[in-house]
Amino acid sequence: MMGLGVLPFVGQSNERFILGHLGSKTKVKIKTVTFSASNQANQNYPTEIHLVLLYDPHLISEFLKMSADDYFSDKNYEQLQKDHTSTIKIYKYQVTPGSRIEARKVEYADSPVAGFLFASYRTPGDHRIRIGEQRNIMVMLDEDDWRVVPYESQT
Repeated sequence: MMGLGVLPFVGQSNERFILGHLGSKTKVKIKTVTFSASNQANQNYPTEIHLVLLYDPHLISEFLKMSADDYFSDKNYEQLQKDHTSTIKIYKYQVTPGSRIEARKVEYADSPVAGFLFASYRTPGDHRIRIGEQRNIMVMLDEDDWRVVPYESQT
């Protein structure tokens, strides 16, 4: 688990930044997402993961306050997408325990101002990770938590 006030963040050198230092100037350059789940990932339940790209800097603070429970609750993400059709793009993935999903391309036309990953974990926690300039990432799912690391895909 992360300490209070720290949001996992993938930058060029896999650094973690304090929330207040991120600002809205971080460029999102994501190109691929790879998934690796342990056999007991999410307490042996499939995990829904959404990559959310934002094109309006005014939405960043709303997403920073949102836990995965808030995001997935009553399919809140569907309403967010309806309310912000041109400023939010959501990529949806389903990852089962023990699986590995090779690099999935993330294609978009404009330059997103922020990116977030939300995971539908059964354990307490925000289960929200902000992504940054890393082009290729791997989402690693464990029994009670998950993390994101830079990854150079073989494709």
